Amino acid sequence: MINRIIIHIGIEKTATTSLQDFLRKNDHELLKHGYFLPNAAGEFNQVLFAKLFRRRPESFLRRHGIFTTSEQAKMRDRLQYDLEKEISQLGKTPEAMIITSEWLHSKLTKSDEIKALGDFLKKFAKKIEVVCYLKEQSALANSKYSTSLRYGLSPSFEEYIKECRPGVTYYNHLQTLSRWSEIASGEKIKCRVFSKRDLKEGSISVDFLDQLGVDFTNGDWKETPTLNQSLSFNGAMIFRALNETLAGSNIPWKYKNVISDALCGSHNFVTEAEYNRISEEFSFSNEAVRERFFPNRKTLFEQQNSFSKSQLLEAELYPEFLSAVQAILTRSGNQFNENVVQEICNLS
Repeated sequence: MINRIIIHIGIEKTATTSLQDFLRKNDHELLKHGYFLPNAAGEFNQVLFAKLFRRRPESFLRRHGIFTTSEQAKMRDRLQYDLEKEISQLGKTPEAMIITSEWLHSKLTKSDEIKALGDFLKKFAKKIEVVCYLKEQSALANSKYSTSLRYGLSPSFEEYIKECRPGVTYYNHLQTLSRWSEIASGEKIKCRVFSKRDLKEGSISVDFLDQLGVDFTNGDWKETPTLNQSLSFNGAMIFRALNETLAGSNIPWKYKNVISDALCGSHNFVTEAEYNRISEEFSFSNEAVRERFFPNRKTLFEQQNSFSKSQLLEAELYPEFLSAVQAILTRSGNQFNENVVQEICNLS
């Protein structure tokens, strides 16, 4: 039996994709230090650790022919078999197993779902630990907006940020940590604030290794690029226009990735009024998190002083982007090819 399992619950927009890329490309080096990164639940983002422990199958599993809870249970049995086989093929039992998926945060939102995952993992390890990186809620919403646009939504940011409230579990760190405390408590939950200032050497990869007790300078580690970056202001406007024009239709991912890479950047859509509203509404839950997990910090998150002045700009410029995107797609009959993609990218 493995001594411990480290679950990185991967709150979205905390460089989770970049960390997963680093871990996968360094899986052999990790194993030298006693840490095993399994493939059975997904070679990159270990989605099955989240999807198979939902109360019932949802769209992801249904696309793979899993429609009932009994079929879901059989797939969990298969996951157990595959994990046991992977571990046995290592020859030597590792000190720990690493599980990482942002879907653990966004999809396992009920205590009984997390308990079911915990019961499953206890078949493999004596102890379960959780590593979690926290991001201030308005900044989390700002980053998540780019993801929502990539996945076909088309609201203005002014509308989008209205969902950032304590009652939405995605943003409520206290609720998240309380649920995961049921399978890992006390020092077994390692919380970090996601910011350049707080991360060791300003790096998510170095910081995560530090949480494992592994020295980044000790070993032949491959450095990896930053992935899944947010969109620039123009990029957000263009994706919003694409989604509205196509009425939410899926853009082929091979083209969507090209457009995303060309239009990546950073932009703060959050106004001072929105920031103040969110800070006030989350003050109680954030303070409870600080008291429990960060007693030496004065506040959980640093006060922000830079805010967006682009809300009026967004309202003024978006119709121009919409008109330009519609013209491109009209000429192509709403079909994508390399020339259409290049025209869209040129709008930035």
